Amino acid sequence: MIRKFFIGFLLVLLLPVAAMAASAPQQMLQTVSDQMIAELVANRAKVKTDPNYIVDLVDRMLVPHVDFDEMSKRVLATHWRDATPAQRERFKVEFSKLVVRTYSTAFRQYTDQKVEFFGERAAEGDANRVEIKSLIKQDGGQQPIPVNYRLINKNGEWKVYDLNVDGVSLVSNFREQFSSSINNQGLDTVINDIAARNKQKLELGNKAPGG
Repeated sequence: MIRKFFIGFLLVLLLPVAAMAASAPQQMLQTVSDQMIAELVANRAKVKTDPNYIVDLVDRMLVPHVDFDEMSKRVLATHWRDATPAQRERFKVEFSKLVVRTYSTAFRQYTDQKVEFFGERAAEGDANRVEIKSLIKQDGGQQPIPVNYRLINKNGEWKVYDLNVDGVSLVSNFREQFSSSINNQGLDTVINDIAARNKQKLELGNKAPGG
């Protein structure tokens, strides 16, 4: 399920979208899309063979448009309130690495799907949060996948803090994944586990051809 979330997120970011009368957050997605496509087309061989290049590409071009502070806070939920500043920062660092590595793996799964935006809704009572709806259209008669972005405006910049794929929230899914472990083992143990997973992915990437 987590893999499906990231593939959906990447597909929406990577594909051209209609720019006519686009809102500020939708235009941001359009700009990122254009930049990503240009990089991918110019570096097809590296994308397929060099995991480190893909990680760098995601870190350089997508990460600036994701609000990991907001995402981490929502993933930890009540545990964020109880965490120390040091724990919050360490969780955000390791969680963001996990996200970047997973995004990078998902890049290799792209097979020319198409995306269509068809609606935007402002959060009730909060003009600084919006949800943008889209459909990922697949070949072979497969049902389209609904993907809804949730973005927040901080200091004049729109950034993604959650997405909903086929009715399930990425933030909620991660929250459920971590919550019981935090309750049973403590936040530090969970952070250490995420860090170990990140290290393992990094070592595997370094061993891959071209890495």
